[in-house]
Amino acid sequence: TRGKLGFPTAIAAQAEGQTAHARHVARRLGRFLDERGPSVLDPAGGPHEPGLAVEVLDVVNDARLPLGSELIDETVSPVVLWRGRVVRHGQVVVRRNK
Repeated sequence: TRGKLGFPTAIAAQAEGQTAHARHVARRLGRFLDERGPSVLDPAGGPHEPGLAVEVLDVVNDARLPLGSELIDETVSPVVLWRGRVVRHGQVVVRRNK
């Protein structure tokens, strides 16, 4: 007999089983990475402070900011964390008013 798409029913059932298995594996892998895997931090929009795990690639003067403030305007490369520890520093562009 044939299924909805014209394939024999046995082939359609096998494909459906493989699809369900792939979804199950993807869900388990997603949970594993959420619990143990790397994460990224995008500091754009936040204040630039000493000790932040970023390399400043460029600084743009902006008189609209409060005097003495520095703001991360753009993230070129995010901070990469593994189990809460920095494994790669980010790269950013900073706006400031000095």
